[in-house]
Amino acid sequence: MKKRAIIITSLLSLLILSNIRASSSEDELKINNIIKALTLEEKVSFCYGTGMGFRGIPRLNIPEIGCCDGPRGPNAQVGTTAFPC
Repeated sequence: MKKRAIIITSLLSLLILSNIRASSSEDELKINNIIKALTLEEKVSFCYGTGMGFRGIPRLNIPEIGCCDGPRGPNAQVGTTAFPC
């Protein structure tokens, strides 16, 4: 019974890890395609931002990102991201 539980657990772990890898590869492919689609001007605009944020690229569905000096860090225009201190 103990061997059976170990085998089942191992197989489930392998299944989960293979799904994580597949998702990661899909995400990397999507990111690389977006980077290839950006013009030089758009890439440079991410280096300096706009005051306290970064402008969006509507044609690629990249939203504007706002930043603050406080503990919230980067946040989208809708909702916020808060990290515990």
